[in-house]
Amino acid sequence: MGALGFGKRRLTSIMTGPSQCGIPATQGGAHHVCLSHTVLETKATDAISRNNLPLFFSLLTDMAVDPNPTRILELLVSLVVTDQPVRTSTVCSSSSGVVFSKRSCLLNENLQDRASCSDWTGARGPEDSGYATPGMYRKVAAKEGEGRPCFLVPQAKSRSLMAVCYARGYVCVVVLLAAVASSHYHPTFKDLLHNGGVTARCDGSVSISVTPTVLSTSGDWITVTWDNKGERSTSDWVGVFTPPVNNSVDLRNHAPVKYQYASFSVLYMITGKGTLKFQLINMRDNMIVGFFTGGSQNPVLLAVSDIIQFQNYNEPLQGHLVLSDDPTKIILIWVTQKSEVPQVVWGPQSGNYTNSKMASSSTYKAEDMCGSPATDFGFLDPGMLHQVTMDNLVPGKKYFYVFGDIFGFSQEYSFTAPPVASPNSTVRVVVYGDMGNGQVDDSLQIMTAQQPALNTTNLIYSQIDQTDLVLHIGDISYARGYASVWEEFFDQIQPIATRLPYMVCIGNHERDFPNSGAYYNGTDSNGECGVPYEKRFPMPTPAQDQPWFGFDFGSVHFVLMSTEHRFDNGSAQLQYLDDHLSTVDRSKTPWLIFAGHRPMYIDSINWVEPDGDQPVAIQLRSTVEPLLKKYQVDVAFWGHHHSYQRSCPVFDRVCTEGGTMHIVVGTGGQSLSQNLEPIKPKWLDFYDIQHWGFSRFTANATTLVFEYVRDDDGQVHDSIVLTK
Repeated sequence: MGALGFGKRRLTSIMTGPSQCGIPATQGGAHHVCLSHTVLETKATDAISRNNLPLFFSLLTDMAVDPNPTRILELLVSLVVTDQPVRTSTVCSSSSGVVFSKRSCLLNENLQDRASCSDWTGARGPEDSGYATPGMYRKVAAKEGEGRPCFLVPQAKSRSLMAVCYARGYVCVVVLLAAVASSHYHPTFKDLLHNGGVTARCDGSVSISVTPTVLSTSGDWITVTWDNKGERSTSDWVGVFTPPVNNSVDLRNHAPVKYQYASFSVLYMITGKGTLKFQLINMRDNMIVGFFTGGSQNPVLLAVSDIIQFQNYNEPLQGHLVLSDDPTKIILIWVTQKSEVPQVVWGPQSGNYTNSKMASSSTYKAEDMCGSPATDFGFLDPGMLHQVTMDNLVPGKKYFYVFGDIFGFSQEYSFTAPPVASPNSTVRVVVYGDMGNGQVDDSLQIMTAQQPALNTTNLIYSQIDQTDLVLHIGDISYARGYASVWEEFFDQIQPIATRLPYMVCIGNHERDFPNSGAYYNGTDSNGECGVPYEKRFPMPTPAQDQPWFGFDFGSVHFVLMSTEHRFDNGSAQLQYLDDHLSTVDRSKTPWLIFAGHRPMYIDSINWVEPDGDQPVAIQLRSTVEPLLKKYQVDVAFWGHHHSYQRSCPVFDRVCTEGGTMHIVVGTGGQSLSQNLEPIKPKWLDFYDIQHWGFSRFTANATTLVFEYVRDDDGQVHDSIVLTK
């Protein structure tokens, strides 16, 4: 969650020049500066109205005493994130090349080597740390050199840093906030609800309103406005909930869909008034907004909004395509609240639908899963999941389609029918893992949003006409028991997944939970145990909870395994892999691609038993690698480690002709992994631990051209050509 964390900390230094107010300068030239309420407010207001950052800086050097440093911080924020061009900046850049299509960018907490406000690396704090922090810092900035300010907001550190810089580099003022004795990390709502620490005090001190209260379609925006006439705190927050309970919020039983701290509204700490905008996804029920104080440690409900409604709770959403075992067929899945006569209509011309077919419908319940929070306060009714197979397709031909029910149909989409298995078929495939979803409204989620995922999906979509298939190799949405994240994820990928088959393999964050049949007894799925994954992605697997399978796609045959189920000697999965690989006809599909989530070859110092990177890699090399050699697998893709790594053709850790090339591409959007071995393994040819991105390859009868594309510039930064 990541409270801004200013709290009652005192402003101790501003690095601008000699001492003032009779306070000696500290080491490094920093000194105390005390500012006058009246003069500061007057000049700050003038600076804000003119979007004049140098004017604001000039007043810092001639102010008198101000006993309220929190208010100073708010005024600084109000200047640099006002609704002037800087607030609507579309790009944040960093020395590592990370480009964010957001004004809120997640940053690594290590700031030691950053010389300027634009010299930042996009990342967040340690993964699965148990703390609900969206990132150590949030950046609101324009690209350096555009003449606009940039602002670094401390997000939940016991020692925090705020930097306000003039982007041309002429002025940089750094405000160091004093350390406080106790940590300002907040527990997750999961910890909070287990402790039962939720109260309500709607005493009229806060009024809150929402406009509009009726939304026409999923993805519409609301504006939340409030006025707090009582005590204000940086731990005050505004949350969106569904469904409302008795026209109010039931935080004990329903986690917020999304939320934001009230101080994100720039003048809130000064005036008590604030405004936030949220984008709302239609989750098939009413919504409500609550205003809380007390952060997540001691939340107190102070006010609730009017009910927010969507015009059509049966709006057909979350459309996505997956392959069947027949290139003349393709499977479509979508979601509505109810099911009457769900159907898809399609045809070879836009608007001319010559075929129709009824869909089957199913759902799942909380009791189908295996633990909290998936079974209680993280659960939302998933609605009716409709599945239909469009058939009698001509491979390689384009089709147009719409889907829906008597309640309404979707917009028109199109796809190209899958290619037949043939060496004469050239295919273009995008591969990545560990993506998750980001929030276009800069809101926060219980499980930290992966803002770089927006860049990955946007970049892939920009190249969609040059892509035939997407392969997402585990750690799909990062919902981890909070069902609203699945809703947001499918909204994010829908523009891609309604055009291209979106094939997946299971990861630890979809499946792992103690005593659930998973190979490893971690809690990484937070009780989902693969149920939402399997219901939402009907892959051509041999049976339920056996998420391993293979399929042809043009000149390539793919085989996907589950690293979250047993793959040791004697296991059903290992036997399936051996049997399936033995049936691959290389005369039809000359290229054989293997994939799983946890990597078989990985540069990592994680030796934690039993499921650390290296212990798992050893297990995979012991039982699965002999199959890769036996059946001459060309390339194996992996995720889990949030980095890009490419090996030489290798077997048994030795580069060898005829070995399998292993590629880790866990760079879809989750925080990047930095834990490499001190000495690079001899089998490792290329790696990148500083950037997000994806891989892609083009394959025909004799050649496979592989490329690694970074999100920051959309350019290829590693490539290799394999030939037969």
